[in-house]
Amino acid sequence: MRNAGEKVRFATSEVSSGHPCGTKGGMPDIHKKRDFMNEALTSQLNPTICRRMLIAHLIETLPKPNNPALEEATGWPRRTVQDVIAKGLPGHGTQVNFVQEGVRNNDGYYELQDWGSFDRDWVRNHLAEICQVLDVTLE
Repeated sequence: MRNAGEKVRFATSEVSSGHPCGTKGGMPDIHKKRDFMNEALTSQLNPTICRRMLIAHLIETLPKPNNPALEEATGWPRRTVQDVIAKGLPGHGTQVNFVQEGVRNNDGYYELQDWGSFDRDWVRNHLAEICQVLDVTLE
């Protein structure tokens, strides 16, 4: 059993066992540890998979997401967006439908029917890290 003033060592910081947050006048050590964990996660994320997760997220969250809207949101070329939708997402069981509006072939938008092997909540919770890996800033 520890005494009240005894220090406990963690992987990246020392925390005073007398305070639940480990504050020592500056940023709580738990926040420093969280930043370290985010950096570790970012370094492990695969950019190819991140592109697929981001496009799936944007298709679900943008109003009437079509190619120009996805290109504008990501800053990626048309062909990259098309390849992710046509080839990348189906490889993970993600189902995307094109909803035709108007008479021209390109008039319409994408609808996400199934996230497939991607976990929607995980993507939402780690969107900042995904965007960081891809060097994308969402508005």
